[in-house]
Amino acid sequence: MLEDPAAKDESKLKAVQELSEELETIVTSVHYPTFLDHAMRVFLRILQEGKPQFIAEHNMQQLRKLILEIIHRIPTNDHLRPYVKQVLSLMFELLKVENEENVLVCLRIIIELHKQFRPQFNPEIQQFLEFVKTIYRELPNHLNAIFEPRPPLKFKDLSELNLEAVLQETFTLTNVQLEKKGPDGSCASYNVIPRAVLSLKVLAELPIIVVLMYQLYKQSVHDDVAEFIPLILNTITLQPMPQH
Repeated sequence: MLEDPAAKDESKLKAVQELSEELETIVTSVHYPTFLDHAMRVFLRILQEGKPQFIAEHNMQQLRKLILEIIHRIPTNDHLRPYVKQVLSLMFELLKVENEENVLVCLRIIIELHKQFRPQFNPEIQQFLEFVKTIYRELPNHLNAIFEPRPPLKFKDLSELNLEAVLQETFTLTNVQLEKKGPDGSCASYNVIPRAVLSLKVLAELPIIVVLMYQLYKQSVHDDVAEFIPLILNTITLQPMPQH
């Protein structure tokens, strides 16, 4: 089902929901290693080849998030060890392009796999720390927009929503109301999920991983972590313009 390009997103989501419900039973089965090999191959390909979604109600967004949640729930034992490098590599990539909801799960996966398997230091960790520093450096540029009062987003139809433009100034989950009425007579509404790189929730979680990386790779990341101190102090003292 998940590998069938003709299958509808709704059907794929239903299949993964059923899998999620049975996961505890599957991991105790004698066939679990075979299942894990197949599932990881399919899951990682869907996450890698599919496009990030930014409307919370869309089936493909729910599918991507549920796949990440299943990966996070997979027991961190020797069965998972052969896939750790590949999973971490993809999680670090997704941080740069995914939405807030999915990246919050990616971060939990990164923390868990580093705590349990303590992988060797590699360039991806250095790149991650640089990525985090960039987010903190960019924050002052967005500060006024974050606190800018905005009118509710209302459109006749979802097709009128210029998602790319809205995402450039979205820092928290944002509701979109449509004039078009649903079958029950009420107006439909959707939620736009911010990009992770602009998300305030993600920003709040990043220091936890920076501390973990310092604990695990002190010698290799000492200089990088030292650079965080002025960035974080600057963030703490940031204030919007008086009119905001």
